[in-house]
Amino acid sequence: MCNLYSVHPNPKLKTARDEAVAKAVTGIEYTARGGKGIVALAVQEKPVLRAMNWGITAEIHGARKELNNARSDKLSGAFWNRFWRSGRRCIIPMARFYEWTGPSGQKEKLEISGLESWLYAGGMWTDQGEMGCRYTMITTDPNPQIAPFHDRMPLLIQPDDIDQWLLSEEPPLELVCTSEQKLSIARV
Repeated sequence: MCNLYSVHPNPKLKTARDEAVAKAVTGIEYTARGGKGIVALAVQEKPVLRAMNWGITAEIHGARKELNNARSDKLSGAFWNRFWRSGRRCIIPMARFYEWTGPSGQKEKLEISGLESWLYAGGMWTDQGEMGCRYTMITTDPNPQIAPFHDRMPLLIQPDDIDQWLLSEEPPLELVCTSEQKLSIARV
């Protein structure tokens, strides 16, 4: 699920928030698992854009792994709950994300974008000491547009809900749902 997304400025910028994101991502075109990305997080009760690496590093069964996605149905589990409940939620702005579909050896790349604005994915972040601050993207069940191609999709937060996502003391469970936002899907 979603191991690549683009932050290349979206030509359909509409709001001051969209313009701020476009300015922050200057010099970053694509973000792949483990790569540098831009996230919005709450600092003194205000959203602030920060550069971080994508993928929270964890030791699982004796092996070190980068966890670039967190399933929404696992947020209350022992591992993710500490980030989810501690106010370490973030927003991951994306102009588009990519999925691959088809049989092995014949995969087609799909580019998925919003119709009118950036996409804002819900995520979580943490400071991992010497490795710096890192983030992960939350995924949900797919909406009807994505379901034919993949069994998961990013948790899309609507622009009007960003402050609630970032600033609420308790996790905003009502925002953890499959997005019905209309998307543009193109084979590339």
